[in-house]
Amino acid sequence: MMFPDLRAQASEHTKHAASVTKVTHKNLMAVEGVGLLFAFLHVAENTLMVFSMKDAKKMVKPMRILVVHLGVVYTLYGFFSINASAVNLITYKDTNLGLCYLRTSSMSLLEKVATYGTMWMVICCIVMRQPTGAMYDVFTSGRKLNILLALTWLFASIGTAITFSVDTGEWGEVCELLRGYSREAEAIMEGVGMVVMIAGLLVLFWRSVRGSRPVSPDSFLLEESDGTYHRHDEITLTVVSTIFTVMALPKLVFDITYVMTGRDETLTDDEYYWHVAADVIWRLSGIFLFPVMLCRHSEARRHLKKTLCKKLQMGRELSLQVDDTYRRNTVCRLALQ
Repeated sequence: MMFPDLRAQASEHTKHAASVTKVTHKNLMAVEGVGLLFAFLHVAENTLMVFSMKDAKKMVKPMRILVVHLGVVYTLYGFFSINASAVNLITYKDTNLGLCYLRTSSMSLLEKVATYGTMWMVICCIVMRQPTGAMYDVFTSGRKLNILLALTWLFASIGTAITFSVDTGEWGEVCELLRGYSREAEAIMEGVGMVVMIAGLLVLFWRSVRGSRPVSPDSFLLEESDGTYHRHDEITLTVVSTIFTVMALPKLVFDITYVMTGRDETLTDDEYYWHVAADVIWRLSGIFLFPVMLCRHSEARRHLKKTLCKKLQMGRELSLQVDDTYRRNTVCRLALQ
């Protein structure tokens, strides 16, 4: 990772950081508080979703894999978001720079993986309507689809490494320091995925207008033999993809706007507001995933209820064991007296 000489920029950055803290302190506290709430919802909702969807049988094979994968990504993102929001609320300065850089780069990586994971959902919907070609073989094979997702992680990791190592003359504020940062690479990486998603959604909309419906090949099914493809599975993937696209657009527009201006300076107060607000809006996409799955699939609700009941039963049994131990200890003490 390449870092510029920080000493020449220290005084200017200190003035800017002080100005931001003084002028926008209350509003930033409110935004970070909302971000912290969203982060906890990310972890709680998507953890429950992964457990409720991992054993689902009555849905197409690629849908289960893609949804569980996206849920895991959002869960990891939520953990890093909790750390980031907590640090900003408490000190507005992270003294542990190693942890700060790890958190920042990891969140950037997970954002890219979420973008491309959602892109595969759109492509999967298109393939289901016209099951031919190489992508059909990928989406009908669990092993090939998992390999595709692994390659997606590799591609996103390379893009993140480029983003945080190439000095393009721009400066970004991260971890209370100025460091080399390629916002062009960030915008290009996420922009490509967003363009493919938007194009795919337009194709799906056009085919829906023309009356095209998903085909029902047996190989698309997970463990059903009657060859019935439920159209609401394809609608679910389309809804999830559309929500993600809408929520991710503000962040992408911010990056593209910043790149198009050609500036090499720190963010102004208004731009910093926009940047933080766009991040919070992006997190909404992960919060909507779990409710959409519960509303669209009775099997997800059934598995969730079973999981919660099992956990409650375990807690009840543990409580009874504790009460029984307490009673026996009380009897022993009374007997000894």
